[in-house]
Amino acid sequence: MIQKTGNDEVSLFSFLESRFSVFTQIRLDERGGYGKITCLMNIQNEQSVLNPPRMIPAITAGFNTVANRVSLILLPIALDLLLWFAPKLSIQNLLLPIMDQVITTMGKVANADTAAALTTTSQLWNQLLGQYSLLSSLRTMPVGIPSLVARAGYTQNPLGSPVVLQIPSGSMALVIFLGLTLIGFFIGAIYFDMLSRSTAPGQEPVKFKQIISQYAQSLWIAFYLLLIGLFLVVPLVFFLSLFSVFGAGVSQILFLFAGLGLLWLLIPLVFSIHGIFVMHQKAMPSMMLSAKLIRFFLPGTGTFILLCALISEGLNLLWIVTPANSWLTLIGIFGHAFVVTGLLAASFIYYREGLHWMQESIQRLSASASNRTDNGGYVGRNQ
Repeated sequence: MIQKTGNDEVSLFSFLESRFSVFTQIRLDERGGYGKITCLMNIQNEQSVLNPPRMIPAITAGFNTVANRVSLILLPIALDLLLWFAPKLSIQNLLLPIMDQVITTMGKVANADTAAALTTTSQLWNQLLGQYSLLSSLRTMPVGIPSLVARAGYTQNPLGSPVVLQIPSGSMALVIFLGLTLIGFFIGAIYFDMLSRSTAPGQEPVKFKQIISQYAQSLWIAFYLLLIGLFLVVPLVFFLSLFSVFGAGVSQILFLFAGLGLLWLLIPLVFSIHGIFVMHQKAMPSMMLSAKLIRFFLPGTGTFILLCALISEGLNLLWIVTPANSWLTLIGIFGHAFVVTGLLAASFIYYREGLHWMQESIQRLSASASNRTDNGGYVGRNQ
């Protein structure tokens, strides 16, 4: 206890702060003129200054990881080559008559402007179904192998046009689609496990049982995200369609703001997959950890994702410049595999550093609270 005598209080405070480098708080008893010294020990000297993960160093480290382990891009290249040269499993003859019938029925009650729009829609569906192959189901999301060919929908290759196999029935198409999707998720789990182990601080062995568990949790997380998407999108589209009577311009503006709102809601889940492969968590705990990490400790994650998307999409415009029947497309396939794999590796590095930042921040806050309690409690707490 110290007596409050003029400037003695200030000099004592300055002496403690300068000589012992502590944060000192003095609480004085208003009735008696006495006070209690509460010392918060020096955090600056005894603890290292913490820094959150940075975007550019993480992206650079991701590309360096892929450059040092070129084997990481083999699966994306293999999938692109398969989709480029393999026979097409088409459902055009199966779905096109149904679409034509729907558009014809709608055209009977449509005005001139709507009829022109329906004609354009019919041509678009014809083009999309002509490019689509059920083999593209091997490109799964959110866990899967990135593919340039599945995105571009190439219908030719340097050897000519691939063989087109028409699927005769809807049941067969459904079975093939589900089977290829499950295979795509499994290969994707192997690919993401390779990325996770490559970005780990130490050497991690391959564990087949662990990959099976990650594969199962990847399916669950895809199911959860699908439910969340349906829960958010379907009511929103129905609500926005009510405003279509005010004109196309108003509808487009509302859809733009709705899209930005959905993006803001879904950003916290962007690292849901990473928790499965880095922390070996189940789907739901991994989603909750992702939301906690981004909302409270990594608010700049949206900028990181935007930067990665700009890099990927910008270079995709370069990769698809060459015609589909040219061997130069191989350059685009290799470049796409390297860039997307590097960005995914960067996301794992960013996630690991974010976890470390979160853990250290929580420990530091706990230590600070403990020091305050051990040295007399918080200022203003009744004794």
